[in-house]
Amino acid sequence: PAPPGYLLVDEEMWSQLMDETGRHFDRARDAFLHGHTRTTAIELRKAAIMMRIEAANGRERADLAVLKSAHDLERLAHALLDGRSTDTIDDIDLASSQALSALAHHDQVKAEAAWKMKRAHRSGHYLRAAADNLERASFRARFELTSATSSAIRNARNLSRKLLDGTDYALDEVGFGIDAVGHQIERFQQSIVNLGTDRR
Repeated sequence: PAPPGYLLVDEEMWSQLMDETGRHFDRARDAFLHGHTRTTAIELRKAAIMMRIEAANGRERADLAVLKSAHDLERLAHALLDGRSTDTIDDIDLASSQALSALAHHDQVKAEAAWKMKRAHRSGHYLRAAADNLERASFRARFELTSATSSAIRNARNLSRKLLDGTDYALDEVGFGIDAVGHQIERFQQSIVNLGTDRR
């Protein structure tokens, strides 16, 4: 049973909600473009809550990066609600991209850990989420995907389907696919750091 004030959620059920964080970012962006500052802040806070839940029990570097991004989103939401924000749509997109790339890295690490524990189905869920979040992060940063990144994302999704179906995958193929998308996430995160520096 969960302690008082807490709710236990089965990880398999939680995996069905992995797309929700990205949807909150989409809604926040749309609200900001239409001048609905309060709705923007609410959606950013919802995204931050999802991220906190995702990384709540972890102490790995990837978990801490997700928690930091959640904190940054909450700070941005608070500034928007207070009416003291001077942020533009570029700032909203950058914050969203940074958060999504942190999630992508977190998901890739989880996929690798699950694979090492021979939990193929769980690995498939996290691998798909890593690919989806990397693509979303690139879109928010307005980066054109390189051929290597596109290939890694496409391969990760194909592998994810195989892992979820439980058929037609080779052991070396899965390890290579997880590593490949992880490498592209690292490259993207360095690019997004440089983008943030340029905009300051």
